[in-house]
Amino acid sequence: MSNAPQTRASNTRFHLFYAEQWGERQLIRLTTDAQDALRYAQEYMCNVTSDSNAALLALSAQPWHKVMDDASWQALAPQVGRYQQMVGSFAVDDQKEPYYPTTPIDLPPKVAEKRDQLLRAIGNDEDLTTRCELTEILMAAKARRPVNQEVFRVDSLEGPTWADQIESQSIQRVEYDLDAVITRLADPASQDVSAIERLKLIAEREELECQFYDLAEDEPGAMLAFG
Repeated sequence: MSNAPQTRASNTRFHLFYAEQWGERQLIRLTTDAQDALRYAQEYMCNVTSDSNAALLALSAQPWHKVMDDASWQALAPQVGRYQQMVGSFAVDDQKEPYYPTTPIDLPPKVAEKRDQLLRAIGNDEDLTTRCELTEILMAAKARRPVNQEVFRVDSLEGPTWADQIESQSIQRVEYDLDAVITRLADPASQDVSAIERLKLIAEREELECQFYDLAEDEPGAMLAFG
């Protein structure tokens, strides 16, 4: 993500739509499209704001890629860095390190979705820029467009790609690690761990499965052996 100061998208109107679920308001849609807003306004409660911070606060732990269209996301994405700086300034404790220090721009969408699910459960402010990167991968895949590299941190752009990570792995090691994670998830004792710890295992399994399948493409018979 660019280190340049982020500016408020004051000319953009964010329409936020809510539904009542279990006695609470649940955000179901954020859009910058006027026609889209008219359709949702017929059925759902609506707030309108030009403040990107207010829009991001409303999004909170929602899966961003599921409540926005691509154009709305592209209007909001450049503001995430500034929003993270704002919420970080109110922190009373020392800031923690991001759970995922970098995000490869070629990360498989399936892996990106599991990482985002985990970060939403953890709920740390320092992971907001990581969530922005993951959402960009998911939105780009859904819109069938290239990933916008301007959304990514310098460390992510300069760090190892997913392809680099695959190249440094052996299929035997990945299969061993994958078997271990699957065994842990199947163990009845794993049901007693916290929801976040279980999500960590699920995210790890997804990454290992994707690594295995990528490696197996170059090793005929590997899939049969795994089965």
